[in-house]
Amino acid sequence: SHSGTDYSYPSNCMNHVRNTQGQHGFLAAGAIMTESDVDSDFPRNLRAVLVDTKGPEIRTGPLQGSSEIIEIEVGDRVELTVESVAEEPVLQDGHRIQVDYKSIATTLTIGDQVLLDDGLIALHVEEVDTVDRKFVVCTALNAGPIKKNKGVNLPGLVLDLPALTNKDKMDLKWAC
Repeated sequence: SHSGTDYSYPSNCMNHVRNTQGQHGFLAAGAIMTESDVDSDFPRNLRAVLVDTKGPEIRTGPLQGSSEIIEIEVGDRVELTVESVAEEPVLQDGHRIQVDYKSIATTLTIGDQVLLDDGLIALHVEEVDTVDRKFVVCTALNAGPIKKNKGVNLPGLVLDLPALTNKDKMDLKWAC
């Protein structure tokens, strides 16, 4: 595993695999194994490498009042918005949480479920901004803390996100 653009650790691991004796160069040049190759003393140390890309994700942004953590209680009103809320005061009658998914109000419909922080907090969508398409209003189905940069999951929905992020493409290019 690696972070950012530092590929030194995985590069060292891959170099170890690449430098192992075998027919990698022969096969990479387009050679095709025949039945006689399989029955001969052909080395059977071929390796495949699986690359697990991170993929796109939706995350919470900075919290109201630049708080480090907010406590969500069962039944709380929670507004998920694409607008910045860091400079807003903390509300007493609910929460506004910024998300980095610009299509939040076009993807969600009333009755959908939203999961925050790996499902720690479940929200039920009650209202969708159909005018500006900038927010959805939810009711918390369970209680728990939430911090900035936590995952937002929209189970069962088709998302308006690319299948591969730029980082995924860099990782795949490196792996090939």
